[in-house]
Amino acid sequence: APITRLYYCDLTREMAAMLRAPFTVRALSHTRDLVKIAWGDGAQSKITSTWFRANVRDGRFFEQNSILYRNEHLPFVAEGSPITSVEETGGGHFTVSWEDHSSTFNSSWVRASDVAASASLLKPFEPVLWDSQASIPTYDYSLKDEQLESWLLDLKKRGIIFVEKTPTEEKALRSFLNTIGALQDRLHPVNVFTAVTDAKAMEVDYYSYGPEYLDGHTDSTYYTQPPKLLALLSTQYSAPKMDTVSFFVDAFKVAEDLRRDDPEAFHMMTTTPVRQARRRLDVEEECPPEKRKTYQVDTFKDVPIITMDGDKVSLIRLKFTKHGGFNLLMNLDDAHMKKFYRAYEKFQKKINDSANHQALVLKPGMMAVIDNQRVCHGRYNIHPSTARTLLGGYISEDQWRSRWRVIFGERSGLESRWLYGCSDETLEILANRYENNQ
Repeated sequence: APITRLYYCDLTREMAAMLRAPFTVRALSHTRDLVKIAWGDGAQSKITSTWFRANVRDGRFFEQNSILYRNEHLPFVAEGSPITSVEETGGGHFTVSWEDHSSTFNSSWVRASDVAASASLLKPFEPVLWDSQASIPTYDYSLKDEQLESWLLDLKKRGIIFVEKTPTEEKALRSFLNTIGALQDRLHPVNVFTAVTDAKAMEVDYYSYGPEYLDGHTDSTYYTQPPKLLALLSTQYSAPKMDTVSFFVDAFKVAEDLRRDDPEAFHMMTTTPVRQARRRLDVEEECPPEKRKTYQVDTFKDVPIITMDGDKVSLIRLKFTKHGGFNLLMNLDDAHMKKFYRAYEKFQKKINDSANHQALVLKPGMMAVIDNQRVCHGRYNIHPSTARTLLGGYISEDQWRSRWRVIFGERSGLESRWLYGCSDETLEILANRYENNQ
């Protein structure tokens, strides 16, 4: 039978003033195997005893320094025990007691963890779409640390920033990306690449390193997870006869244009898996012959050019020179294939349309940082008299997400034990639990 006794929370004035209503507890009740919570904004949570036992974060079962569970935790969860009491313990916490143990839980963390009760607390995110007429946020390299959250947010919203006055050396590019995290491994002798038009580089990838027009594209489309960020830093530039113009394209915006103008083509690009492949047995960097096999790559991925998350475009994989046809097991007829390639050509033409280009000459000290899963990059022809060198490096999806998770965790003001294992959405909700974080 339900235990009907209620425990009304006696939050301190300080906590009541700081915490937003959704993160304050109005009332608690329980049965033998369920905790019922009435929140300050009127929402209700019903959470099982087993969930609480699986998520205890006290010293008996959870190692506070390494932020890991002890081996004794599993039998504690598996054996179970009836709830004997639930009571508010002050400071934004409440305690759940069983016959064999009592453990205290942070109220804000419990609220944010209840997806059903907290969905309305998550701010909707809409990317800022742009074309050739937009103004792209530009930052001073020397302010990279103090303006970190600002430029990260611009990257999140627009997928691109420019960074000026960057020292023209590899150390500077690494230092900038390291404010997010470690550079992604490229399966090359070095993780910072040099883009320069020379014979050796063209032997490995003529399309990328040759002097001809380079279509707008994204990098490493053939991996399970393409790099999240790409940074390109100009370290040398001399063009006595003709400038080399680089361009960047918001492929999310182009995809939305395609959806509006040609729904059938958009459907083809979002639903038809096409093979993205790479077979590279050599590298452009200096490398001892006996080490070359270490960096050989032969891989593919069958995936649509445009990936959707529900009704929203979430990832672009566009690089036709790494296109490998179709898997015949898909049994696509000739008419379907022709429709797909017409759609592909239409999308590529839109990407290459100068009306969608943020075009500029990357001169020494200028760095472009882009979301490689959203923004395409390319360039116009390189004149034979031009000397041009770019350095490039990547940040992985996991590293990008980790940096945001750490930022949200710091904003929340919670101990690491409560941040451990939270979903991205839960951390973002917790980052806004205080009135002054809104």
